[in-house]
Amino acid sequence: MPSSTASVFTVSLLATIATASPFAEQQPAARLNTRDMARPKFSNVPYGQQLKSCVQPNMIALTFDDGPGMYTSHVLDLLEKAGNLKATFFLNGKNGQNGMEITAVSSVVKQMMNAGHQVGSHSYSHKNFDQISADEQAQELLRNEDAFVNLIGVVPTYFRPPYTACGATCLATAGNLAYHVTDYDLDTKDYEGNLEASKNRFQDGMSQAPKSWVVLSHDIHELTANTFTPFMIDTAKAKGYKFVTIGECMGDPKENWYRDPTTGRAVAALGSSNNVKPHAPDSSSVASTTGASTTAGSMSSSRATSTPSAVGTGNNSSANSNASSTNSAGSPSSTTAAPSNEGAASRMGFGSLLASVVCGATLFAVLM
Repeated sequence: MPSSTASVFTVSLLATIATASPFAEQQPAARLNTRDMARPKFSNVPYGQQLKSCVQPNMIALTFDDGPGMYTSHVLDLLEKAGNLKATFFLNGKNGQNGMEITAVSSVVKQMMNAGHQVGSHSYSHKNFDQISADEQAQELLRNEDAFVNLIGVVPTYFRPPYTACGATCLATAGNLAYHVTDYDLDTKDYEGNLEASKNRFQDGMSQAPKSWVVLSHDIHELTANTFTPFMIDTAKAKGYKFVTIGECMGDPKENWYRDPTTGRAVAALGSSNNVKPHAPDSSSVASTTGASTTAGSMSSSRATSTPSAVGTGNNSSANSNASSTNSAGSPSSTTAAPSNEGAASRMGFGSLLASVVCGATLFAVLM
């Protein structure tokens, strides 16, 4: 066989082996999509209705919106040092420089879960739900579910609408997607940056003990994290309040706070590093990730419903000063984020070996 022919034959053969090898780089598998997840309504807490008051007196549910952000970890440290107090964090997927898909702060979500705090959805990008269509509302919730599943492997059942703006269409969307819509009855307005005014609002509420409170604040603000949160903790403690999560405030067992993204069923209460992990979809549960098109009206209406109780309507005074800021922490992952890298190193090592063999064989053939 002439040397030139041998060269071509050798290169072609080795290239074919590399391509056919089971260790060759594979196309990433689609990540679990919650669009088609069953959504049984397993809680006695009403779905698709605004909830703003605790079921028992002398409770305080500190709730923080718009994170996670660069100051969230400090808020968690304050709660721990004050006696492992529990709070609730309503999270976005990408909200300016904050959110679960911002790499610099995403690890804080696992920190919340491991400490026993509750997390809920605040929509993906903090759009005003009273200014978007039912389909866009569903997209915002479903895309945020994707972010939750990627980080902690579960889907929350509690939702606070951005700006707490949630009219009839929003309530229907949330109800069809089996969410408890969480309002508040004490707005600190910490986002305005007026510390003394926020302190006065909070003190006025605490003076009405033993009335319970669902308190709205924002952990993305430095003033809230460093100064106002310690003030709230000290003041509520002095009044003898019991610190609770929003689920505890509503009398909802911990196993109802999250659902499994594959079955849609309630999952056991989370809170240790052993069970807070990304969900690994199996081949039977992987759905298309071309984009969810579910609207509120297209969700099944035959699912079981709970008996609603009377609840108050919320106000829409909450605002987010960071909603329009740009993302300087890097672009977030898309809804078809990269899957697990398990085995990637071995595939890369084998591919490098094959490349070396091909180059060596080519050089040898040319020199023949």
